[in-house]
This record gives sequence, structure tokens and C-alpha cells, in this order.
Amino acid sequence: MTCPAVAQGFQATGGTGGAADGFLRTRAAQLAEVAATATGTWRSPAFTAAGPVDRATFGLALRSDVDGLVAVNPDVDLRVVLVDTADASRNVNVLTRPLGDTAGFTRLSATLPGGAVVSGRTYRLDLRTRLAALVGVPLAVTTDFDDVALQLIDDDGSGGPGTGGPGTGGPGSGGPGGGTPGAGTGGGGGAPGTKSDPGGYASVLGACYRSSIAITGVRTRGHRVTLRGMSAFAPGTAMTVRTVGGKRLGATSGRADGTFRVSVGRPASMRGKRARVRVHAAGTRSNAAFVKPVNAVRDLRVAGRTVTVRGHVDLARLGRSLRFAARGGRGPAACLRGGRKLKVRRVRVDGRTGAYSLRVRVPAGSGRLAVRTRALGRYTAYSTFGLR
Repeated sequence: MTCPAVAQGFQATGGTGGAADGFLRTRAAQLAEVAATATGTWRSPAFTAAGPVDRATFGLALRSDVDGLVAVNPDVDLRVVLVDTADASRNVNVLTRPLGDTAGFTRLSATLPGGAVVSGRTYRLDLRTRLAALVGVPLAVTTDFDDVALQLIDDDGSGGPGTGGPGTGGPGSGGPGGGTPGAGTGGGGGAPGTKSDPGGYASVLGACYRSSIAITGVRTRGHRVTLRGMSAFAPGTAMTVRTVGGKRLGATSGRADGTFRVSVGRPASMRGKRARVRVHAAGTRSNAAFVKPVNAVRDLRVAGRTVTVRGHVDLARLGRSLRFAARGGRGPAACLRGGRKLKVRRVRVDGRTGAYSLRVRVPAGSGRLAVRTRALGRYTAYSTFGLR
């Protein structure tokens, strides 16, 4: 009886760049005296997404050769998986491709689902060659990989795309591994600049804002703008307020409960209604928040599963005939696909100031609360997610 054999290694020549370019190779073979599955896996070094990620794309060059009666045994494929090193439930199947004979290297690409890569979380890429042989069907497959890259793109940023991928790779494995998902909410300590998550906001920040820091409230009075928000950084972490163009407006530091608050001057160049600001901390930046939002959630007050949402709308821009809707919930799932629709009750709007309050009932569960509102008037205005 012969078990599946898997061999992996780096080939120094013959890659996409010619004789001087190397590539990665996996060869899996099964003599088919028994039915069995062989899997060879190349794993990239772990990497952490350092800033907001709006889109992520994957690409590689693949060359494959299959020896045997593949027509009666089609279970020979390549699977590319984005692995969340702390939570296996967040793994993403990037690409699956049946393997056959190719004349040379073939370029493959894929776009990851929205929200697949979250700022502050740590990932790796797995390239898994799988061979499932039947009894009496000898089979072997050779797969070659080159130019493997994962590109992380912030559509609204000046920092440019980030990249990550297997490169020359590490040792392969003879089969799929197990592993226990990690867990933790942070303990509140840690040196400034580290992500100790003192307020337990990390998971909901990543899911709702795709970052480790977020501006959740803005109030502008005259020439002053007051910002408040949450972060996963340790108390005392230095934070800088900048325009989206990079001009420095002020600074603050993270509090012991994971929140921050800062008041900065509003220069003449930011008097327009479309002016936006960000908060930067430890190489990470927040969402770009309007200094004069049309709809803003100011406060969430919780009594059991009932949440009172207090906010403000710009009546001059939306008008006074308004309807409201809300979405959200608890934990990272609160922001999935924009959040779960919540039933809105007892809406009250001050026709003079634009202050409003409404009540929603959130699903049962644990984790930080996230709620956003939608005001429908002359046009539709969404708030950012309010967190608590």
C-alpha cells in the first residue's frame, strides 16, 4: 500500500523572467493502491494590513502538469486562501482552479470580497495543491508558482497600495492543517503605539471602519471643529489631526478607555461643506470625516436591547420633511453588508436646531454596539456608525 507523496521546493531557474528567475514548485503523486488525498501547501510570511483597505486584488503566474487519467479523476485543483492568523472563521477562499496541462505560465487574478482584508489584522496566503486519487487510477500533478502578489488598495488615500504574498515561500506541508482560532479583547495596557485595545473596540472598528481608529463624531462651531472617536491603540498613543490633503491641524492622545477627543481650528481653506479630516496614529489613519456632516450620530444610550440614538441633521440642506431608517447591531456582524435593518420608533426632530432622537431595538448578543442612521429628505444622508 502506497500513501500520497508530496515534494516542494524552490527552482532557481525557469520562472516567468527567464533563466535567471526562480519559482516555487509542488509535486503530489498517488500510486492509487488506496483512495487518498494529498495536499501540498505553500504559506507566505504573515503580514498585517497597516491602513484602510477599500479593495484587495490577487494575482499569480501558474504552470501545471498532470500525469494520469485525470478524465476519470477530476479532483485535482489549486486553492488560494487568505488566512486570518487569529480567527479561522474569517478565512477567505480567494481562488479555486481545476488543474490540467498548461503550455507555460498562465496569469490568474481575483478580486477579494469587500471587507475581506481589515486594517490591523494579520494574515497569510496559502497556495494549496490538492490531489484526490481513486483506487486504481495512478495520478501525479506538478504545479509551479511565480509572481505571487496580494495588492491592498485604499481608493481615497495618498499612501498607495500595499503588497504581500508568498514571494519565495516557506516550506510546504503534506496536508491541510488544523489550528485553533485565537481570541482576545485586549487588556487596556501596553506601550503607546501598540494595539492593546483598551476599550475592546478593535473588532468592530475593523469591521465597520476597516481601520484601528475611527472618527465617530464631528461638531463644528464657528472656526473650531471637535472630533471624537475610538481606537485600538494603547493609552497615551500620539494622534495627529490632518486634512485629507495632509495639512496638520492639531494633536491629541488616546485615553485609557480607548476613546479620543480633540478640538482643532478650522482654517479658511476648510470652510466648504465638503471639507474632510482624518486622525493619524502609529502609521494608521482613520476614516475621512466631513467637518460639516449632513447627518451625524452624536450619542447612543442603551437600555437592554433598546437603543436611543441622538444625532443632528442639517435642515438647510435636507429640508424639514424627514424620514429615518437605521442599521446596525453588536460586534463585527453589526456592519456586515451595511448592517442589519433595525425597526425605528419614536422619532423626534427639533425643527429649529436639527437635533433628533429615535429608538431602535438591536438583536441580542455580545460585543460593542454599532448603529448608523439614514435621513431621507431632499436627498438621502447617511451617518457614520456610532459606537458604544
